[in-house]
Amino acid sequence: MGEPKTVLIVEDEKNIVDILRFNLQREGYQTCEAYDGADGLAKARSENPDLILLDLMLPGLTGEEFIEQMRRKKTMPIIVLSAKAGLESRVNVLKLGADDFIPKPFDNAEVLAAQDALSDFNACLEAVQNGGKKQSLTALPYYQGSTMHALYQANEVLGSRIDQ
Repeated sequence: MGEPKTVLIVEDEKNIVDILRFNLQREGYQTCEAYDGADGLAKARSENPDLILLDLMLPGLTGEEFIEQMRRKKTMPIIVLSAKAGLESRVNVLKLGADDFIPKPFDNAEVLAAQDALSDFNACLEAVQNGGKKQSLTALPYYQGSTMHALYQANEVLGSRIDQ
């Protein structure tokens, strides 16, 4: 079994960070935290986490600005957790490069499911990019998030190229 995956939590509300950290660590993940956008960006670059959980309404650098800057050089998955849950905000962050959006208040099970789905997605992509056929895309859990839904649809088109 490999090293535990690291999740960077970028959130300015300490009680939310504490809840996320507790639940992620209980599931075997390592966590690191940042309480503003600029610190989050610095930690994302230095810690190279496997996943970022990001609030939008952060002091200093906003979540939207964070996504724009991250996508210039990094491709690690970003799940937005925000009370700024109007349709325009959700669409905007997905267009900027977020992989999923979960509105606050959220259920911890939903956050863990989204993270697991993105982890499976990345493992599958890595296998395909390396020429391996380790896992069929149809075996991945169907998740309504933007990335997993797009992957499921892509599997319908690419089928035999990606499946075993």
